Amino acid sequence: MLPVQNITEKRSQMLTQLDQTINQVDQQSSQVADFANEYGFVPFYTKEEAPLTGFLGNTYPIPVVYVNPNTKEELQFSSVEAAFQSAKFIRTPEVQREFVSLNGDEAFDKAQELGKRSEIFSDEDKAEWRKRNGAVLQGLLQTKFENPEMRTLLLSTGNAWIVEHMPSHHEDGFYGDNGNGTGRNRMGRLLMEERARIRGEAITHNENGEFAGNPPENYQPLIGNVDYLKTPQKV
Repeated sequence: MLPVQNITEKRSQMLTQLDQTINQVDQQSSQVADFANEYGFVPFYTKEEAPLTGFLGNTYPIPVVYVNPNTKEELQFSSVEAAFQSAKFIRTPEVQREFVSLNGDEAFDKAQELGKRSEIFSDEDKAEWRKRNGAVLQGLLQTKFENPEMRTLLLSTGNAWIVEHMPSHHEDGFYGDNGNGTGRNRMGRLLMEERARIRGEAITHNENGEFAGNPPENYQPLIGNVDYLKTPQKV
């Protein structure tokens, strides 16, 4: 058993770390809110590309749990992206477990590689994944934002339009804005839907079954200038 003094010191250290985390989140959420109020939209990508808003990205390091619907095995992953990519391989649990130790980028690369092997990811698996991947991602986002710090930061975006703004070297017209504001912004819409769900607001969907709404008028002219993404300092 630890001496009382050691227990007291350890408890004091934990409380200090907790206070520091709360202060950091408070500062960051305040900066996000200021940005959202000024521009009317909140762009994000990775924490390296957009330090202030990178917490919105799927590769952001925050532990999430995913349960294999076939085996009921509960696995913890390093990020939403790692869990999402692993969910392609629920038919082969031994393969899915390999994603537990990977970060988001590593998980994406591994899934791309395994996706070429029909004995692991067959045409039937691919067809089945296309049907369920939206629900899987939505469920993982709900899990991510059960974390109090993540929830506080998401809610600090207010009513701003959330958009996954892709850097020029990585364009995606489905999940993101295609780098120029023309994409469907599927990821941003999922985040806005999660924000509305947390608030208990009514949610409407567009013809694609996605969160309904349109970006503010100033979005397209401003999004081409990515300098402002790096202006806010990481807390």
